Amino acid sequence: RRVLFRSNIPSLKKSLELYEPFLSDIRGMFVPDPGNVLISADFSQLEICLSAHFTQDTQLLRIVNEGVSQHDITAEGLGIERSKAKTVNFGMQYGCSHFKVAKVLGVSNEKGKEAYDKYWETYSGQKRVMDECAAKVDRGEPITSPFGRRRRVEVRQRKSWDSAYRQAWNALVQGTGSDCTSRAFYLADKTLRAAGFGRALFTVHDEIVIQAKEEHAEEAEKILLDAMKAVGEELGLTVPLKAEGSGKMYRWND
Repeated sequence: RRVLFRSNIPSLKKSLELYEPFLSDIRGMFVPDPGNVLISADFSQLEICLSAHFTQDTQLLRIVNEGVSQHDITAEGLGIERSKAKTVNFGMQYGCSHFKVAKVLGVSNEKGKEAYDKYWETYSGQKRVMDECAAKVDRGEPITSPFGRRRRVEVRQRKSWDSAYRQAWNALVQGTGSDCTSRAFYLADKTLRAAGFGRALFTVHDEIVIQAKEEHAEEAEKILLDAMKAVGEELGLTVPLKAEGSGKMYRWND
């Protein structure tokens, strides 16, 4: 059966969902040069950390500082099951309307509107900054990230759940996240090359993959993790960025 991925590398979970287990081995095709190993590291909750920094939202700060689950917070705040809270969280982050919330919860549109409003009462700090981004869209002002990335959208009449508002918020959070990963990639590559330990190879979302001489694997991993944490310090983030390393790998799927 023919399967298309639009140039994406399928995760193990996606491969199993499509009943094509062999696809999980695609990552195994990525191997280091002889005498070297691969090392990867992921930012931990990057978008949550950035959202907490930009908004200083009490609940988002709890997630970062106390390790509380956002799905638990939402379930408690709305008085719903955790499984439904998870779906609501994803939908609200992507700008869904109260009609969608009603559909997810299996209630009337009126009850969906009540849940929608209660959600934003729970995350009032985030709602405030999202509204500020929306106001900039209406005024034709660009959304500017700490790195200077600018995003403009066309000025026109919009419904409250128009995709441009979602794009504005995403430009602030996801755009900054992308820049954090790129900056960390540069810092790690520069230090690795200077030390003669290896080099950075590529990024996938908030994951960075490097190649290092096997005898310097531990030092190289530390350089990578330090670079990823240093980006937050450079930006003066109020929420520290965290990253987790894979250890040495002889194939990317190890």
